Amino acid sequence: MFYYCVTTTLNSLENRLSYLNWLKSGHIQAVARWAKRAEIIEIIPENTDLSAPSVSDQSHQIFQVKSLYLFDSQEAFDLYLKEGAPSLRAEGLKIIEALGAKITRESGILVDFDANASHLESILKSKVSH
Repeated sequence: MFYYCVTTTLNSLENRLSYLNWLKSGHIQAVARWAKRAEIIEIIPENTDLSAPSVSDQSHQIFQVKSLYLFDSQEAFDLYLKEGAPSLRAEGLKIIEALGAKITRESGILVDFDANASHLESILKSKVSH
């Protein structure tokens, strides 16, 4: 699996909501036609009290939203970059500029692992026994 992640940094609650609405109104679905899976992740800063946030408290915060896409392979991602990304990126840059947001992009290979295996425990035991 190959992943592609766009992190968008926004400077207000209003801009965050506008950006999320734009993502959910078609952009993420358009990228998902090329990807195996697409997700939207709202980053919550540490020590944030989600039980009683007020708009006034959030007005000076920085908000981040990640759009995460999983592709079957590097080749599938490269095809998306060649055929799908140019028009979608042009559209995205317009909204990014209008909202005064910043974006970073990253991509890479997902590493397979067995979540049920206790590799760390085995490593620790081998170091203790030697």
